[in-house]
Amino acid sequence: MATQVDLPVYVVNLEMNGRVTTTDQKPLVPPSNKIGRLLEVLSSAYPDQVSRRNLARELYPASTDANALNALRQCLHRMKQWLGPEALQADNQFVGLTTGVWEVKRPPTRHTSFPPTPTPGQAAAKAFQKLVTEVAQLDTEEARLILLGSKTVADSLPLSDWHDLLALTAPRSMKEAHAYDHMASCARYCHRTLMFQRAVTLHTRVFRQAMQANRPNLVSRSSSWLLFSFVEMGDMEAARKWLPTVIGSDRTNAGLLFAANARACCAWNALDLTSASEQFDRASRLIHTASRTDQAHYWSNFAVFCAEAGHVSESRDNIARAKALLVPGLDVVSDINCRLADAICARQAGSPAVAVDSLRGCHESESRRGDMLSALYCDEYLAEALACIGEKADAVRLWRNSEQRRLAGGGRLTPRLQAMKSRIEAMIA
Repeated sequence: MATQVDLPVYVVNLEMNGRVTTTDQKPLVPPSNKIGRLLEVLSSAYPDQVSRRNLARELYPASTDANALNALRQCLHRMKQWLGPEALQADNQFVGLTTGVWEVKRPPTRHTSFPPTPTPGQAAAKAFQKLVTEVAQLDTEEARLILLGSKTVADSLPLSDWHDLLALTAPRSMKEAHAYDHMASCARYCHRTLMFQRAVTLHTRVFRQAMQANRPNLVSRSSSWLLFSFVEMGDMEAARKWLPTVIGSDRTNAGLLFAANARACCAWNALDLTSASEQFDRASRLIHTASRTDQAHYWSNFAVFCAEAGHVSESRDNIARAKALLVPGLDVVSDINCRLADAICARQAGSPAVAVDSLRGCHESESRRGDMLSALYCDEYLAEALACIGEKADAVRLWRNSEQRRLAGGGRLTPRLQAMKSRIEAMIA
């Protein structure tokens, strides 16, 4: 059976007055104007959540707080009856559209001047998207090969465009050429859109097939990504159990790099900073054998680790190494890592207001791209920076929204994130 790219269940288009459809374009009409207004407010905030009190005041401005909150509960109940309980995620204080279930299409930003000229990397990515689309009309397998052979270019696309190309090149049968490589890309898409459990399921299938087919490189890549998905889920026990498989899967330089990065990832998120630093140093001795893009990603990731650990000077050195390798508009994941590391360094160096401005910009760019995981990283760091400058209410709201998004994706907090949460709570106490 062919792999299907995971789709949202519902699409709301804010450019078309909040028109709601299923993903197959079947229109859905809100059963009342009040539910339509509720959906509009929640869609505008997505993927963030809205406090019940603010939502009640927005929908029922003429009522007392108690009456408005009671009316809101009834309205939420009717909305769940209309769309199903999975459409909303809510607790006693906050309400939001469920991450992964919804796609929100926003109107394009209006510019009073001409838009900026695309970078060569951005222009190349658009040309690549057009090429894959046109080739797919002639030969799906050939288009799939082009898509899978250009990981860095594919990763630079907005995730909705990447999703469209994955859907366009999906194999009809797992016996088709490169079907499992395609499944691995679908798993990475799920990972970036916070569908961690789905990512684990797909990576596991890819790993088993790669073992049967004796494909060491795919074994190494799929086992590493499976471990990274376990970490994002906060399942450190599963990640630790999987680590020996990653380490023993491939003894080439590429495999040794995957193993060192996997060890560093586990140690970092378990708050074993000494071990994590040792593993990053081990990878440093091998990284010259990797591709330009893998080198840029390694140095940018190492820069974030050093910034978090308080090693500002070393972080900035690693940022410089990464930036020397970046192609503007193409290496977007490494670029956002560098921007995150820069912002964390600013906070560590006593300039949290600078960090806040930088992280807000990072969040906006990643939200526009649809990269929910990068946007989540931005918000977690931003919550801590806001707490540093005394913006307590915003810090609490942002952290709570971030934690809810992890939970909705099937994840929980790692020891590293628990420590970050404790630091924020200490600053706002």
